[in-house]
Amino acid sequence: MKRIISMVMIIITMLMAFPLTAIGQNEPGVSQYLGKILSGMVDEKQVKGAIVSVVSNGTNELSKGYGFADEEKDIAANGDNTAFRIGSISKTFVAIAALQLAEDGRLNMKAPVSTYLEGDFPKFKYNITMHDLLTHTAGFEDMFSGIAVYDINKAEPLELSIRKYMPAQVFIPGEVVSYSNYGIALAAYTIQCITGQDFSSYAEDNIFNPLSMMNTSFKLDFKGVMISKGYAIDGKENVEPLVNIYPEGSVVSTATDMSKYIQWLMDDSDKILSIIGKHQLFEQHYTMSDEFEGMGYAWSRWERNGSVYCGKKGETPNFHSRIVIYPKQKTGVFISFNTYVKEEKIDAIMDGITNLLLGHEKPSRSYSGEQTADISGYYIITRSNFQSLEKAINFLTPNNVFHIIGSMTDGFSMDGKKLLPIGENYYSTPIGNLKYVEKNGNVYLANKTAISYVRTNWYEINWIQILIVVSFFVLSLTVTVIEIISLIRKKADKINCFLAGLSIINITSFIGMWILIYRGLVSHDMLNMALLIAICAIHIMAISVSGALYIIYLHIKKIVISRNLLLIAWNISSILFCLWMLQVNIL
Repeated sequence: MKRIISMVMIIITMLMAFPLTAIGQNEPGVSQYLGKILSGMVDEKQVKGAIVSVVSNGTNELSKGYGFADEEKDIAANGDNTAFRIGSISKTFVAIAALQLAEDGRLNMKAPVSTYLEGDFPKFKYNITMHDLLTHTAGFEDMFSGIAVYDINKAEPLELSIRKYMPAQVFIPGEVVSYSNYGIALAAYTIQCITGQDFSSYAEDNIFNPLSMMNTSFKLDFKGVMISKGYAIDGKENVEPLVNIYPEGSVVSTATDMSKYIQWLMDDSDKILSIIGKHQLFEQHYTMSDEFEGMGYAWSRWERNGSVYCGKKGETPNFHSRIVIYPKQKTGVFISFNTYVKEEKIDAIMDGITNLLLGHEKPSRSYSGEQTADISGYYIITRSNFQSLEKAINFLTPNNVFHIIGSMTDGFSMDGKKLLPIGENYYSTPIGNLKYVEKNGNVYLANKTAISYVRTNWYEINWIQILIVVSFFVLSLTVTVIEIISLIRKKADKINCFLAGLSIINITSFIGMWILIYRGLVSHDMLNMALLIAICAIHIMAISVSGALYIIYLHIKKIVISRNLLLIAWNISSILFCLWMLQVNIL
């Protein structure tokens, strides 16, 4: 009998143990999940190095490094004393500083920031508040120039760069969410003006030191800890630029320090900021539409299966980082790679964490109600340049513009894929859920991120602009080659000489203009190239006008040459190219 009872107990124990083992194998904890993925990415040479922090229920569950911080010197990435560049996660510290001043009564979040700036500070088209700046709704266009430098000696003080690289306000504040690096830098400069203290020093004295984040800093010349090198996607060491308008993305930090930060964000202490103030970081302060959780102060908000969670990503040319806070689950995660990683890969990793904590996202259900808006048209990302020379680089970014076709009765599609209606004027699309919103005569498509899309003109689409530029170059080069060959063979007449001169100046100016644009892109300072680029553009326009007049002259004189059609095509392409230069603000 005892033997039977013993066997029954063994069987029961095995049956009880089996599901626990299975669950442990199929659903690992966040730390185990990330540890396996990051070590695998390093082993498979997908990244050179990574650091990670996981905080759960107030406990630092994981602070660790994987791979190398400096492969050449054989320095391993570790959690305590190898810092990574966390990019735009830096912006979350600017929000903390603003709320500190608001709690002290030194800053009104809804007052115009011009109240706190110097009297000679450049005027804004519309009044802007700290609330607008921290929710990315101040209406600024995107500006590439002034963002970064490669030589620390060329870095400009914030009081200079914030004035020199001010982008235009192209949207009314509060109208649309449009991610702005400049907006956060302006928020930090406003804090600097209020406190009379350099912002990096303010953050050190009032945020980092009180939280014992001794290896974290905004300073470009920070020497307190070894800072990881950056690596390209092929694994080769790559030069990492320094953030010029530094508050928007210059922070370096370690996994251990970021664990301390996450612990503070989720605990009930009022150190450096009240509990109410901490809650304000994550509260919804703006949303384009009720379908989305919108923006906190510098934090993006998302929802999964009834739970709201918040996050921020930081990206530099080489470093890619994410921080996510799951309040109900009392869990926070930070990861950073020192190697270029495709955004889709990091999104998949972070989505895996969310699946573990909040469950898989439920499929969208089709909406059978009536649609009330025609969403067809061309859309460009609001985080674009609209009024300066930098608009010329928009067409170099293929994903900036997309096209929706269809009608309210027949449905809509994008890139040949049908859009699934999941609400009134709300669709599931290949680029995520999009909601049609109309404000002040502008048509927008809102989504769950800190960017939106605005309806634009058909001629703004990439392939049309590329066709115009390429056609002009090919035809200009063809005419140049033909005329030079004629001169070399000594079969040239006055017509050949004139056309050769025009075409050589034309193609030289074109090449020169694009060399200057390239140099502007590489140096993050295209605006300093503006005058030289404009001179090249004026040459091209002058040649285009001269060429058109010459073709008309030949026609009037009834002079027929063998390449009339080529010259006509060349002149048409020249006129279209000049119109393109006007449209992208080169002229």
